[in-house]
Amino acid sequence: KYEGKILRFNLTPDQDTSMSDSWIPDNNPFTTPDKQSAVWSFGHRNPQGLAFGNGILYEAEHGPYSDDEINIVVPGKNYGFPLVAGFDDGNYNGAAVGAGSGVPLITDEHANAIALGARYQDPIMSFFPAPNSMVTTIFGNDDNNTPPYPNYYLSWPTIAPAGLDFYHSDAIPGWQNSLLVTSLKLAKVFRLKLSPDGMSVVGDTVSYFNGLGRFRDIAISPDGQKIYVACDSVGQIA
Repeated sequence: KYEGKILRFNLTPDQDTSMSDSWIPDNNPFTTPDKQSAVWSFGHRNPQGLAFGNGILYEAEHGPYSDDEINIVVPGKNYGFPLVAGFDDGNYNGAAVGAGSGVPLITDEHANAIALGARYQDPIMSFFPAPNSMVTTIFGNDDNNTPPYPNYYLSWPTIAPAGLDFYHSDAIPGWQNSLLVTSLKLAKVFRLKLSPDGMSVVGDTVSYFNGLGRFRDIAISPDGQKIYVACDSVGQIA
């Protein structure tokens, strides 16, 4: 099943005799002599942004009630969903990553991460990890359908990340080697300063352009002097 996964395909068909296999790279991590697989990584909840920078593939992913993620996508790795949300820090212990009978209750995030083995990969950034008391309260209200007020989800500590791009220019002082992430809540762009090797987020999380819309995607001009965002045609509570 391809849900919850990042897939990798050829842009042009290779020499495989099967039409479906010809669009799947032969060196994908889960391809075997008997079965080709487009899966590149798995354990994702809702990945919406992908961007290359520093020779690294970055991904922005929705968290459930908190803990939106920025990941470095490594072939064959498991990013934890639905057994770990954000870092394996225990803040989802006693909750689940969504309401419904098909979603497992998380007893111990850290134990789950250990059980997933060497394939498990933490994010490099988790937006606004909520304390366990907040997560269990939000989960209880969602699971029991008892939101305390209309549009309750807007108060959750999430940004709903969508588009992602890598800023490499020195046109804006201090912005070189940063990720820019659009938000579907309150029309923001978040800037995440990366370490020189691009393997971690350093410094504060800074947001710009607060509004009432939904920023869906982002693009940067080659000279780094212009930033474009694509907006949904509806407001934040539609």
